[in-house]
Amino acid sequence: MIKRSSTGKPVVVHKVEDAPEVESVMRSFRRQLRDVFDDLRSEIEQTVRDAVADPEGDWQAVVDKLARAYRDAILSTFLSGIGDGLTAGRRATARRYGMAIDFDITPESAIENVDEYVERVTDEVIDTIGGRLGPRLRDWFENGLSYDEVAERIQQESRDVLGEYALERHARTLVHGAAERGNQSAIEDSSAIGKEWIATDDNRTRLTHRRADGQIVPVEGQFDVGQTDLFHPGDPTGPPGEIVNCRCTCVPVFESDLTEEQARRLKRGERLYL
Repeated sequence: MIKRSSTGKPVVVHKVEDAPEVESVMRSFRRQLRDVFDDLRSEIEQTVRDAVADPEGDWQAVVDKLARAYRDAILSTFLSGIGDGLTAGRRATARRYGMAIDFDITPESAIENVDEYVERVTDEVIDTIGGRLGPRLRDWFENGLSYDEVAERIQQESRDVLGEYALERHARTLVHGAAERGNQSAIEDSSAIGKEWIATDDNRTRLTHRRADGQIVPVEGQFDVGQTDLFHPGDPTGPPGEIVNCRCTCVPVFESDLTEEQARRLKRGERLYL
């Protein structure tokens, strides 16, 4: 698909590949998330030793203590990835469309609704890890495993929760969604009068996202996607069924991209299906 930048220069819109700025953040995010449990190894071992030293040790308390440590580390990684994704998305859009905006400053509006969403995703990960460790911890000790062996089992069970599929899901959902939020903020700061939903053209794309492909709305308008309205792909206010693993993007629509009648309709707040 060919679009025009704010300077009139043709821009090729790729439907599959993320911008280099965003892909770089995704690689870093995946790496940091893989390393979370390695970074906590000494704390895991100490927690296990303390529990064994206590004759009235509560194994659920051990799980809870580990969960708190995991939660802090995972939440920090998620928030860092989202912050970097926001900046990368804004930077990529400014570069791609020749926008004269400050892409190093992310407006406050771009991070609204993000914290609550990240807290929810983090809690889901921790609940899954806790559910796996709880039934196993006592058995490992009763079967004669050493401190180091138990710590290694804890790490492995935790890593399994964040396996490659889960890593990709979190990168795609959190970082890509944040990049689209940054993209949205860049469009808001530009001379664009609208934005267009672009779906990835393959058989992995949701039917609702295929149907949204090509839909144009005002810059601060919402796309009609399935049974919900989304400000942009990966909008954290949307239901999981419409944002998890989303690979879509939206692109700015300038007045020169439209006929006079189309531009008038868009400025009146209408959705366009071209």
